[in-house]
Amino acid sequence: MPASIEVVNIEVVCITLFSVELTVIEYAAKK
Repeated sequence: MPASIEVVNIEVVCITLFSVELTVIEYAAKK
């Protein structure tokens, strides 16, 4: 179970970073 929790945490981090990257790209495109 701990391994599965770690995998989920990694996925959450990756999704968060991806969302932030998209936000930055959109912000840069507007300027």
